[in-house]
Amino acid sequence: MTAKRKNLFLLCENSGYLLFEKAGITPNNSDIREIPCAGRVEKNELLDLLENEYRKIIIVSCFEGACHYVYGNKRCAKKIEALKKDLTELSLDTEIIEFHSLSANMLEDFREIINKAES
Repeated sequence: MTAKRKNLFLLCENSGYLLFEKAGITPNNSDIREIPCAGRVEKNELLDLLENEYRKIIIVSCFEGACHYVYGNKRCAKKIEALKKDLTELSLDTEIIEFHSLSANMLEDFREIINKAES
């Protein structure tokens, strides 16, 4: 029997990871990775992770207009949009990748995202 594959959360160190620390949640079905900036995530890296390790990837970046790297969240959003277009063209589920732009004070929104992924 194959083990159920986990989700992967890629959390910006300036927003998503701060929310994770505040939330006090220990996910059972997700791995958590702190990243310097969501803008550094590359499409090919995400595809490789989805193909080989994870069933879903959830990226949480800084809130729009508040990116510590100025445009990292916008770059990431564009990459995810392009990746979803590629997945659609391949008749694959676009729900396997999520992008959220949250500020470090949006704790309830973050908890909702974690709880949804864990269910």
